[in-house]
Amino acid sequence: MPRLRRGLHLTIALVALAQAACRDVSRLSHLSKALNDEYAPTRLGVSLTDRILLTVTVGDSALALASCEAQVAFAMSIGRFLRERYPGLDALQVLNVAFASGFAREDAQARAHLPIRFRPAAVQAGLQAQDSTEAVGSCRAFEELNRP
Repeated sequence: MPRLRRGLHLTIALVALAQAACRDVSRLSHLSKALNDEYAPTRLGVSLTDRILLTVTVGDSALALASCEAQVAFAMSIGRFLRERYPGLDALQVLNVAFASGFAREDAQARAHLPIRFRPAAVQAGLQAQDSTEAVGSCRAFEELNRP
C-alpha cells in the first residue's frame, strides 16, 4: 500500500509540473506572437529559463551592429511592451534583451554584446532614464573590455 501511495503522489506531482509547463509554453507562445506582431518585420524569440529568467532575442542584423544607445533604446521599448502585455513579469528575477544577426551567415560579422539586462521590478515600475544610463554604461564597459 505505501508503494501505491508513493506512486500516486509522484503521478500527481508530475501532472502538476506538466500543467505548469504547459501554462509557461502557452504564455511564451502568446508573448512571441505579440512581440513579432508589434515589432514586424524584426524577428524576435523568447525563452524562459527556470521560470525566473526571460530572454527576448532580437534577430536583426542592423540592431546587432548598432550602438549601445540604439540597442538600449530598443530594449527599453521591449521592456515597456512587456510591462503592458506579459502577466508573468512579477514572477521573474531577470529580464534580458539580446541582439543577434538575423541570418546565420552574418553571425561572424556581428560584434559580441552582453544582453541588455533589466530588473523586472524596474520594468514594472516603468523604466526610467537611470535604467537607460546604467544599461548603456554596462554595454560600453563590455565593449571596452573586448576591443581588439
